[in-house]
Amino acid sequence: MTIRSDQGKRIFRGHPGTGHGHPGRGLRLATYPGLMSRLDLKAIFTSYAAAWIYLIAFVTAELVSAALTPHDLAAFTTWASTSVHNLHHDPVGSLVASAFVTQGYAFAWPALIALALFGANKVLGNWRTALVCLAGQVIGTLVSEGIVGYRVWRGSLPMSDRFLIDVGPSYVVVSAIVVALLYGSWLARAAAALDLALLVIVGNIFGGLSQLGVSAVGHLTALTVGVIGSIFLVWKLRRRLAPSENLAGSGTGAGCPDSPDPDLPRTRPHWTWLTGLSPRRSRLAFAVMKNWQSIQN
Repeated sequence: MTIRSDQGKRIFRGHPGTGHGHPGRGLRLATYPGLMSRLDLKAIFTSYAAAWIYLIAFVTAELVSAALTPHDLAAFTTWASTSVHNLHHDPVGSLVASAFVTQGYAFAWPALIALALFGANKVLGNWRTALVCLAGQVIGTLVSEGIVGYRVWRGSLPMSDRFLIDVGPSYVVVSAIVVALLYGSWLARAAAALDLALLVIVGNIFGGLSQLGVSAVGHLTALTVGVIGSIFLVWKLRRRLAPSENLAGSGTGAGCPDSPDPDLPRTRPHWTWLTGLSPRRSRLAFAVMKNWQSIQN
């Protein structure tokens, strides 16, 4: 579908029925500088709405927290913490609020969020990215704090551990990192790998795992949720989108897991990030040829 201006100039080319926020899809913009910039801004936000909304909300929450007095900030952090006590009395409020509050590295977290979420958003789209990150936050918290609650009940931990401060966006970030590592482009995988390295080395997110520490167990659980959730959602997405391409007669074997069509994410994850190898060059060549043909038409 081609949209033209009043003067008959081609503005951009797109596919009918293709909405923003779908993985691997978007508008192919032509050279029309005046309107193109406005379309770009709208497309960039709507295609990555999940990442933008979370990033903006987190930065806003940090700015509000910075304006609070030390006493008020401590009270707010205690209220937002996903401690055993808070999960028992206000589970929804603490699970949501804790993802927007942090105790340290406040200026670093927006960059860490961006490195992970935009790559994941590109792969899964908006609602799937939100679903995976929400599942990582909720399940990671419930498993880690559930272990604490059980150990307190058994007497192996003191009663004060029911009131531990457990806040931060790290469960959300770790869940998104896995998606980008498994299915993202080479750039998204590089950003996610850097993100994970910083969290592991500097943040020590897996420290105390042998002692079933809250943070370590929660991050491991969130990482596992990200793996399982991304594999399942990409598989479902592939099955839903592949038939339409077969009907179009593309002849590229879209139903196969290794189809080179850039508009669909792979069913099989990118395991090559472990060895540092780049994706297959044939996918890049196919994408270039497909874009060239669309421009010619």
